[in-house]
Amino acid sequence: IERLRTCPGIFTRAAWPERKSSRLATYLIEVLDIAAALIFIAGSICFLPFYAANLQVFFLGCFLFIVGSLLYCIICMFTFGEAYSSKGSLAFEVWENGLYLAGSILFLIGSVLYLPPEDQAKAINKIVSLGQICDEFSYLHNQLLGTVLFIVGSVLFIFAAFTNLMSEQKGELWSIRLLKAVTSCYMGGSLLFALGSVAFLPHLGCGEHMVMLGAWCFIIGSALFLLGSVVSMARTVWVLNGPEAERLLPRPPEVRSADGVPK
Repeated sequence: IERLRTCPGIFTRAAWPERKSSRLATYLIEVLDIAAALIFIAGSICFLPFYAANLQVFFLGCFLFIVGSLLYCIICMFTFGEAYSSKGSLAFEVWENGLYLAGSILFLIGSVLYLPPEDQAKAINKIVSLGQICDEFSYLHNQLLGTVLFIVGSVLFIFAAFTNLMSEQKGELWSIRLLKAVTSCYMGGSLLFALGSVAFLPHLGCGEHMVMLGAWCFIIGSALFLLGSVVSMARTVWVLNGPEAERLLPRPPEVRSADGVPK
């Protein structure tokens, strides 16, 4: 987005700060973004057939995706509220963050639905591949729905990145270039997530080759998310220590003496 991201104070438009409340809050959002991408990478590795042969690792991958999706929900909830407070409901930035928020929520729901039921997980010693999980566990409806939600969430992320590219961006040329690089990484990662999710559709059999392809799409897509988050953090550091900081961050209150003369 054009402005730096930060944590808002109160979920009301009247009370929400139009500019960034503090450097710490701005950095916190960026750190959470990087953490979510790292968690997605770890979860994606757990879905590789070699590791997913152990159902404990498969459960860990699902759990990591739930945690990562929850972090994205928190980030997007804050940035959506901030954008709505400062720009109004018709701005490109509001729609962009709304799409990211909706996609994150679908990621979270889809990850929860894909998790096998606890009672069926007792067959852990009988499972040797993710394909057998699809065959032996009778939760195909939830698994199918979870995968579809993940695909739709990925598409919403693509639309959000496209909305960002369509919006009018202000600032120094170098800052705009970094912003476009971040958006490109998010769009590429979202596209790979959509493609990778198709490989986990239960009615396709969850074959080892398909799962391998899907897992690597997730790994590379998560790596692009991480790259975008790191570039976004670099842009934030560069902006906060440059001339744009005066436009994006509030100035400290002016201290005056008893006779009203500024100190």
